[in-house]
Amino acid sequence: MAGFAAIAISRPLRARLSQHPFSGHVLGVFRNVCNLVDDTGRVIILTSPNVGNGPFSLVVDSDVLQLLELNQPVWANSQCLRIGNRLIDLNQIEVWESQLLHLPLCHPLPEPIASLFRPLVNWPHLKYTKHEPISTQLIQLSQALQSALRMGNRSCTVAPALVGLGRGLTPAGDDYLLGVMAALWLTEHHTLLAELVQVDSSKTTFLSFAFLAAASQGHFIEPWHQLAAAISSAHSTGVAQVLNRISRLGGSSGHDSLTGFASTLLNVGYLCANTAS
Repeated sequence: MAGFAAIAISRPLRARLSQHPFSGHVLGVFRNVCNLVDDTGRVIILTSPNVGNGPFSLVVDSDVLQLLELNQPVWANSQCLRIGNRLIDLNQIEVWESQLLHLPLCHPLPEPIASLFRPLVNWPHLKYTKHEPISTQLIQLSQALQSALRMGNRSCTVAPALVGLGRGLTPAGDDYLLGVMAALWLTEHHTLLAELVQVDSSKTTFLSFAFLAAASQGHFIEPWHQLAAAISSAHSTGVAQVLNRISRLGGSSGHDSLTGFASTLLNVGYLCANTAS
């Protein structure tokens, strides 16, 4: 059996594998990512180093990904992951903390940073034409969600309608909602997060629901951590660089999630005012 060593694993993934071994198959193989899923919908993502860490990711050498095929059987525990006849050693590798930091923000963002986020609101990069019904739904629901947040409402009737709305492995509505959740977690409004994903997992894809479930606990992929650090240090150049990196994720996933993040982050003053009252 051919053996390889992994580079890093997320802390939540290692903990889950210690408690419940994974038995599933290869769901999708791409140039820098391989998605694994089991019968219960649990997801593991194998990523190359240039993609980096995530809440349920295992970072491996790029050469490993080129050897994998669709539907290969997968088994894993906290010590190893086996795909077909290939074994990946999970011992003595970096354990990455996927939970995002908190950054209390009850005052306006510094203007140089706020000016970077303003162009991102109101779906500036929506890939659907304005005349498509799905575009209208996305715009109306996102505006309703932001209005509900501004009013201090729990928003549970609005957010589930966004889940599964759109195309692809992670639909646009899910991506927008993930960005909303990143902003809420970052600004310590995490009590709202669990309510935002009180939906049936069948409404969206395995992969997208896994990202939303992780986000409800404050777990996000590495670029969001880089963005949080740049905002925390009030480093506008750093913020701009990470925004550019996130915007390139997926076909439009990065743009859609940044729209949710920017809209919510610029809404934080209202959220804090309602919390204080």
